Amino acid sequence: FALGAGGNPRLVQWSDREDRELWTPAATNEAGDFELQTSGQIMQALRARGQTVILTDIDAHTATYQGPPFVYGFERVGSACGTISRKAAAVVDQGVFWMGLGSFFVYAGGAVQEVPCEVIDYVFTDLNNNYRSHVWAVSNGQNSEIWWFYPSSGSIECDRYVSFNYLEGHWSIGSMPRTAGVDRGVFATPIWFDATGQAYNHETGISYDGASAYAETGPISLGAGDQVMNVTHLIPDEVTQGQVTATFKTRFYPNDVERSYGPYTMANPTSVRFTGRQIRMRVFDEVLISYSELATFMLAGAVGSQPAATIFNTVDASGRKLGDVDNNGVFGSSDAAAVSAYAAGSQSNPAIVAYIEDVLTPAVQSYYNDYAEVRALYLPVRSNWRVGVMRIDAKPRGLR
Repeated sequence: FALGAGGNPRLVQWSDREDRELWTPAATNEAGDFELQTSGQIMQALRARGQTVILTDIDAHTATYQGPPFVYGFERVGSACGTISRKAAAVVDQGVFWMGLGSFFVYAGGAVQEVPCEVIDYVFTDLNNNYRSHVWAVSNGQNSEIWWFYPSSGSIECDRYVSFNYLEGHWSIGSMPRTAGVDRGVFATPIWFDATGQAYNHETGISYDGASAYAETGPISLGAGDQVMNVTHLIPDEVTQGQVTATFKTRFYPNDVERSYGPYTMANPTSVRFTGRQIRMRVFDEVLISYSELATFMLAGAVGSQPAATIFNTVDASGRKLGDVDNNGVFGSSDAAAVSAYAAGSQSNPAIVAYIEDVLTPAVQSYYNDYAEVRALYLPVRSNWRVGVMRIDAKPRGLR
């Protein structure tokens, strides 16, 4: 198939069967062309089971082989479901999945369906629309996943991802700079690349490229209406107990300040004590950064020692320095003191706690391979863990 043949963004043209050099239709061959009945432009086409799926920027079509004289039959199978870029679709046995301009879609025969997505607001408000043409998709067959990489609001290259497990129906989000890749097949593992051309083997070993692995839930409601739950125990379900820790973040209502509890090292059961109507749980790799060492490293950077001074004076898109933990406009010893208080478990400012956990820690981890001083903040041992279904013991406040 030639898509957009002759400069016509809606024209599909194909060569004769078994002869890719012959494109002129005749009664003696199967070459031909067809102009899609759409006001959009063709973006991508993929070979699916028994059909070719053609995606435009506004709708979706299929081409099915029928034999002479028409050769192919074309049908529009979805409207208002255009793809966001020319590489935003991937094919698996369950169908063709793609990222649209504000939703995710699947075609598995019949008609296009929108895929329900719990993280849709996060993804599309974080996306840099000026560079949405960079969005690309890749399948991860051994884990039944489709991954989409996209440029976040402060980036021109793909540095974030959203993935969908099409067998279990759940979504994941995260940060990872990857700009191209293929699933396993020719190679034993998926091979993905970053913007510098560095190639990575994925889904192999237990090296996380300097990062600490974690899994985090979305908000879970414990209480209903005026009911508030007191949580007293965590009952773990993991193969390698003791290699992960759990942290809980609670709210009493959706827009409340989030409070952090933990991390708790797993025992059977694990004694905890927190209260709320809504919680999030993060399960960490036991190999965590030493925040007391980080505070010392930051203090050295505050007086100009390298490489700490360079790392913590790095400015983000909003103009905030990475080391400006207390958000007072400068990086200095007070920021190191804030991290030291966090290490001691006495940091009570929720904004500082959130910044340390969600911004400072992953940013410092990104320098893991570049500086021995950063690697010294981490334990060298990595673990391989699998978490099952954990449970918590909770009682309504004031009741037994």
